[in-house]
Amino acid sequence: MPRGELEDKVKRLGAENAQLKEAKKEANNKCQPMEKELKRMSKEIAGHEEAFRKAVEKAIHDFSHTDEG
Repeated sequence: MPRGELEDKVKRLGAENAQLKEAKKEANNKCQPMEKELKRMSKEIAGHEEAFRKAVEKAIHDFSHTDEG
């Protein structure tokens, strides 16, 4: 391949690489807020699960200490 063609190909690939880097940066900027929201929601769900578990344990305990239990 002649030198001129190689130089053109290198320039074109460099431009494509720059476009891909910019697209990756934009995608990361869009994903970060969603990842933060997902982490927040996961913590919230874990809190609800813990509260539910405690409520069930209390109900079992209370029931076992009644005349019916």
